[in-house]
Amino acid sequence: MKRISLILVTVFFISACSLLSVAQPKPTSTVPAVPPTALPPAIPTEMAQPTLAPLPTDTAEPLPTIDLSTATEAVPTNTPTPEVEAWRIPAMPGAEFVASENKSDPEYDAIMSNQARNLAIPEPYYWDIYSIAAGTRYKAIKDYFVPAITQNGFALGLDVQGADEIYLMKFTKKQSKAQIYVQFNASTAQRKTAAILIFYSNP
Repeated sequence: MKRISLILVTVFFISACSLLSVAQPKPTSTVPAVPPTALPPAIPTEMAQPTLAPLPTDTAEPLPTIDLSTATEAVPTNTPTPEVEAWRIPAMPGAEFVASENKSDPEYDAIMSNQARNLAIPEPYYWDIYSIAAGTRYKAIKDYFVPAITQNGFALGLDVQGADEIYLMKFTKKQSKAQIYVQFNASTAQRKTAAILIFYSNP
């Protein structure tokens, strides 16, 4: 009887050890998890600006879109005085002076220099930039500038419309070979600000 009891106790002890070994958690690996390789940040690609189609003349492309609200420096708002430079066309009603070759910043200087080269404007030339209310139509620009310029002995020799609501007039005075260019960039869905650019060549 003692022998049977001893056998039963032994079997019970072995069973208990087996259960304890099953119940114990398995040891976890001490090797640290390798983090996923960090992906390099996406590099934004620069969106190319659409180029404007050339005006239907013998000149190169017109002035690229100008947003007058993005000037890098403040520009004085006082207009050129007619007493000093009587050959400048007075500002159109509702237009606001933005810059001239005398009162500008490097951004506008570069824009106007490139445009003068594109239009093959001979030197010496001078220029003005005005902003005008969005929605202003070309007819209003023409109705003001044609009489304002032709009354000084100039003749309208060029009146064309280019792409993207850009218009160009060219006036010439035969006696002195002076020229005045008036470019109007109307406001569009992409260009919120309308602008008037005036070049004076050999005034």
